[in-house]
Amino acid sequence: MTNKALRILIADGQHFYRLKIERALNQLGYYRIAPIHRLDEVLSAVDFGDTPLDVLIINAALAHSVKFDLL
Repeated sequence: MTNKALRILIADGQHFYRLKIERALNQLGYYRIAPIHRLDEVLSAVDFGDTPLDVLIINAALAHSVKFDLL
């Protein structure tokens, strides 16, 4: 049996893909979904969210859009 109370975060830079994934999850009965388009927003949601996320669906290309300062 699936857990319909899962907190799901969708992270993708393309609005079309976020919407498509969200609609597919809605059709399966999942409604606690947060679509996000930037990696810094994902990190903030994970670090400072009041309740933990259960599922993270992320486009790996978002990681290439951020430059990390190693110094």
